[in-house]
Amino acid sequence: MKVKLFSIVVLFLFSFCSQAQDEGSIPKRGIESGAVQAKAWPVATYVSEPGEGKEAFLLRIASPVQEWTQSNEAEACAFIATDGERWGLKLITLRSQFECVFAYGVAPEGMTTTRETFHSHPPTNSGGYITLTEATKAAAKALGDASLDRIKMMRVENEGEFSERDFKAGPGYLITNGHLLFQDGRGKKHRREIGEIP
Repeated sequence: MKVKLFSIVVLFLFSFCSQAQDEGSIPKRGIESGAVQAKAWPVATYVSEPGEGKEAFLLRIASPVQEWTQSNEAEACAFIATDGERWGLKLITLRSQFECVFAYGVAPEGMTTTRETFHSHPPTNSGGYITLTEATKAAAKALGDASLDRIKMMRVENEGEFSERDFKAGPGYLITNGHLLFQDGRGKKHRREIGEIP
């Protein structure tokens, strides 16, 4: 099956999996949201079964999304969508390890995006580092930042948790370290674990 590259012009929110230190730092963007034209690739489209609850659906699909993320060393992102009876999402990727675009209106047919996000974080090594891929560097450069060109590794400070950018993107779900998490704000009372991913 051939995956097509597509270009989207959307209202976007960047999601970074981490802030980093030591051998490199993930760039901070001055713009949190706005109109942008970005090259993105489709990952997969998922729709809940009739009568399946939102979180049961998200936990069910978390396993194949986690597997895709690990195999491709990249985040996959979507706004959760609904038609009022069922839930769905249309995952896209920038092929970056720490940047993703949540695109309003990108949803399964007949569904409308909500304000809740769903995305994955690639795993780190045992020391909490990620080795930057060429695709990650290319995505950053396409978004106007060439500072990663000479950086090989980065240490993830918030390993296994939501990043500052995740909180700024609003309420949402995160696949990380074999778990599906939810947050609707900072602090323990606003974060909960939905479940372990098989």
